[in-house]
Amino acid sequence: MKNITYKILMLVFIFIGFISCESDDDSAIDGLPSAIVNTDGPNAPARFLDREWFGNSEYLHRQSLNNNVAVYYGESVDRDIEWPFEFTESVWNFALDQYGDFGDNYLYAIYRTDNTEISNYLTYLDSPVESSVLDITLSGLEQNQATMAEIISEIGKIVEHSSNGVNDSPGEEVLKQEFNKIFVYDAFMQLGYETEAAAIKESYLQTSVGGIYWFRDWWLPLYEENGGGDFLSSFLRLVSQNYARKGDGYQIPLNAGGLIHFLSGTAGEDLYPLASDLLNIDNNDIFDLALSQAYYPNLAYQFEPLAEFVDITNNASISVSHENRGGADAGEGSKKLIDGNYGSKYLSFDGKEIIEGDFWLQQEIEEPTVLNRYILVSGNDAPGRDPSAWTISGSNDGVTWDVIDERADEKFTARGQERKFFIFNNSTPYKYYRMNITGYGEVGLFQMAEWRLETLVLLADLGM
Repeated sequence: MKNITYKILMLVFIFIGFISCESDDDSAIDGLPSAIVNTDGPNAPARFLDREWFGNSEYLHRQSLNNNVAVYYGESVDRDIEWPFEFTESVWNFALDQYGDFGDNYLYAIYRTDNTEISNYLTYLDSPVESSVLDITLSGLEQNQATMAEIISEIGKIVEHSSNGVNDSPGEEVLKQEFNKIFVYDAFMQLGYETEAAAIKESYLQTSVGGIYWFRDWWLPLYEENGGGDFLSSFLRLVSQNYARKGDGYQIPLNAGGLIHFLSGTAGEDLYPLASDLLNIDNNDIFDLALSQAYYPNLAYQFEPLAEFVDITNNASISVSHENRGGADAGEGSKKLIDGNYGSKYLSFDGKEIIEGDFWLQQEIEEPTVLNRYILVSGNDAPGRDPSAWTISGSNDGVTWDVIDERADEKFTARGQERKFFIFNNSTPYKYYRMNITGYGEVGLFQMAEWRLETLVLLADLGM
């Protein structure tokens, strides 16, 4: 009896295993080989994808799942092509080792043969599968340099646009695909493809943008003299840790001046002399570099400042929508906002008007001037009287206003605390600047000790 029961149980287990394997090995398209079956861990990429990818809705089979890389083939791809499995995995592992984590660290690698020649990518921050994705058109059955370079290039774009948890490139316009080129070259070198690395290097040495040989004269020397791939990953990390953010991206893209400043911080030396010789630097670029040095003065390299902030509040006049009950000249009147004394303050009993959207402070300066930074100092009394949200607007007639800065969820952590706020995207000189208070602690009273405006002036323009 025990033998019969044992045999029955064994048959049941075999039947269940057969059904399970048949499901895993199922092909949804007649005549095509089934997807290769792998042992799937928790949250492993699906064996089939039927969603639309980059405008193409064909059914995709998972052909390989090795560690962090799931390779999918389109319907027309020859299943005898296997070289992308190992190669894609090696490039992705190189990216993870060199640049850190990318979400769940999975890469969905989609390969087709009937797609357009345009390759595509999605970062894990934008992807519907919440993992990194690349989409490549295979050219031929054999492993070849062009397709290898295309795979590396798309992974490089994923790195540039999502490393260190930032859903953005530091600056596509200023990087001009040149960061991607040095990434491709570095990957070939690090993975031991010396022949391909030499060939791709020779090709890139001949390329220029606007007459500038970025790869030959800029990126390659920096790469070779500063630790190779470590220099590239350190640059992206330095930007992510210091550059102004907005949401999960950057507030504005790096310009040429910002690029020079952050690469100098990565290299540990001032690259401005080199850039001025090689990159057709003009006065606008010099000013942008001066802005970056002023905004981010703590990067680890020695530099001679190119500009300094100049106070433009000294000769300004102040007006407010809701004056202190004793008037502008009172002990806590509006004139205390610009008296240069952090120990005095302006106090209004009409803080409730902030909730109604009608509470502002306004400075009229001597002549139209670009605002690059402003300073706020908290009052000496209850924190609930501090502003927590506001906009800064500029005008040249006192009637039409342009918003040039907006803040929300701000907090002063001490009494008499000085905080400096930088304006990143304003190059227009205005005669009037208005601060519209849109949020505070809602205790009925509003206070602020000081509000000062500053412009950045090149030292050369100051005769220094």
